[in-house]
Amino acid sequence: MKKIKAIIFDLDGTLVNTVEDITKAVNQVLSEYNYPLHSINECQDFIGEGVEKLMLLASPYHNLPPSEKREQILREMVERFNYYYQQCYLEKSKPYPGITSLLDRLVNAKIPLAILSNKTHSFVVQTAKHLFKEEIFAGRVFGAGTNFPRKPDPTLPLHLCREMTGRELGRRSESTFETFEDCLFVGDSDIDINTAKNAGMLSVAVSWGFQKVDHLKKFDPWRIVNTAEELLKNCSIV
Repeated sequence: MKKIKAIIFDLDGTLVNTVEDITKAVNQVLSEYNYPLHSINECQDFIGEGVEKLMLLASPYHNLPPSEKREQILREMVERFNYYYQQCYLEKSKPYPGITSLLDRLVNAKIPLAILSNKTHSFVVQTAKHLFKEEIFAGRVFGAGTNFPRKPDPTLPLHLCREMTGRELGRRSESTFETFEDCLFVGDSDIDINTAKNAGMLSVAVSWGFQKVDHLKKFDPWRIVNTAEELLKNCSIV
């Protein structure tokens, strides 16, 4: 068991179940183009790599080679998604069972917390602001569209680990790789697991999210947890 000093959480599929609102916005866009619609189960398989990849996978264009026409239509679809999602992103989205209590206990234990998502930054900030108390993440809420590259790039996770633990950034060379093995990255996808590994952090995969456990096991996370309470117990956080 390790004493954990800081935790970075993914948002969608980890802290918050957002799939119904995302599916609604996706299907509203697809309806405009008379493209086939998707069920919630289908749509959740498209989530995790940002809105551009979401709309590509949801559209018929994912089976076609890149072209100027394809890229133009996909850009339009992303704009339309952002328009529709802004209207519905909090209709059905809510924290998973036990998450609110988990975060409160972590804050009481004085463990610094952050959110890092590949979702558009403004939606990540707005969702966190509406569903969680501001002091929980203390402004450490990041999505796509900032000056940092997206997950699984380790740049921002390492920056956050340095800030939250007060240590120097992990150093990489031929002979040394200084890690943050007292920091957790908690997520529901292979991207999150790889992000943790790239940053030298411990990866915790949650079973309640958008990717199946059998798929997550292929990426060898440090732990797989089934409940928020299990995250506390198995990881010796409090």
